[in-house]
Amino acid sequence: MIVAEHDKRGRSDRTIVFHSNSCHPHMANDGFAGTAVLIRLFQWLHERDTYYSYRLVIGPEHLGTVFYLRDMPRAELDRIVCGVFEEMPGTGGPIKIASTFDGGHMLDKAFANAARHYAKAFVQVPWRQGAGNDETVWEAPGYEVPFVEVTRSESLMAPYREYHTSLDTPSLMQPAQLEEMLTVLQKVVETLEGNARMQRRFDGLICLSNPIYDLYVERKDPAMDKTLPEDSEKWGALLDSLLRYFDGSITLLEIAEKHDLPFERVARYVLAFEGKGLVHLAFEPIERKPAQRIAP
Repeated sequence: MIVAEHDKRGRSDRTIVFHSNSCHPHMANDGFAGTAVLIRLFQWLHERDTYYSYRLVIGPEHLGTVFYLRDMPRAELDRIVCGVFEEMPGTGGPIKIASTFDGGHMLDKAFANAARHYAKAFVQVPWRQGAGNDETVWEAPGYEVPFVEVTRSESLMAPYREYHTSLDTPSLMQPAQLEEMLTVLQKVVETLEGNARMQRRFDGLICLSNPIYDLYVERKDPAMDKTLPEDSEKWGALLDSLLRYFDGSITLLEIAEKHDLPFERVARYVLAFEGKGLVHLAFEPIERKPAQRIAP
């Protein structure tokens, strides 16, 4: 096993794991491509100050993870709030995201938002309907770490034509596909690091176009021909509801998903409200349910 840590715990001792396998050293896509993408992700993370610690785990398929988790101290395991198993990113086809076992996790929602806005195509499927791999070990009874699997698998039993053959060579790699996978993973990290709830510091309706605030986003007008971005009506619909969202009942990620907008743009916009003293943002950490253990 190879384990590397991006450890900036100034604000938290919670850890997120990114995992890939190294069990097929003679295959490019099913092996080294996934590892290479995660190494690039951790090089990017190295330059960032983060709330969570991030752990890179690379090892032999299943067996490596079985013994790694068996020997992990319980206190260390309890600090891991969720994780991602990533592999086979370099060939054609959409990004395929297999959900955590229970589904509906903040990680599932972060992947949905990132893939919808930063991938050419993606598919979100239930647990174990991707390619299927070490996420089963992380989510095993007594560990129960919520884990997403992300690949470009065409189907559960046939991920791609050259799978597990000598045809899986570097010539298959499509650099744009690798870059797209990296971008989606980066956006997921940014979402988890930036998710928050908002509490308002005002009553009544705020005039967002007032120069004091300058927070109004233009939308279509049936009486005028305006040149506006394609998503302007989505932003208009957001503005119709946004002030009511400032009651602490909904997170930035949930707002972005509800209005089909990229998380980072919604977050940047709401941060401008905080800059005007209209709201207070409170970071939304990932909570992990205690594992149901039989052994003491």
